[in-house]
Amino acid sequence: MTNWPRLITAFLIGFALAGCANITQKEIFGCNSPYGPATCRKIAKLEIPMPPPPPKRFDKKYTGKLKVFKVPLAEMARYCGGPAWACSLPLGNYCEVVLPKEAKGKMLAALYRHELAHCNGWPPHHPK
Repeated sequence: MTNWPRLITAFLIGFALAGCANITQKEIFGCNSPYGPATCRKIAKLEIPMPPPPPKRFDKKYTGKLKVFKVPLAEMARYCGGPAWACSLPLGNYCEVVLPKEAKGKMLAALYRHELAHCNGWPPHHPK
């Protein structure tokens, strides 16, 4: 079952970050964001929704050339071309993955696994 309040919050935070291209990470995490202190606290706590697991046929090691970048969450929209928690750019036998520096442990592993599946051909609309 979809957790709509959390999904909506995640979208709003992503949207807020997209509008923060000229605001530094310190300003956002220091709660000087124009989107208010509640949004700032959620970003600071890294309340990223767990990405959906990929289908088995895409959930495998990537065999092409892979480049992984870790960037501040506040700059993710600039690297990913819009609001995103992470993104990938598959180009044939080459793929770039962009992950947030702030993600750790299980969240980092889940984001990496999800984006690697996109490198392996999983479409952006996430079919089963």
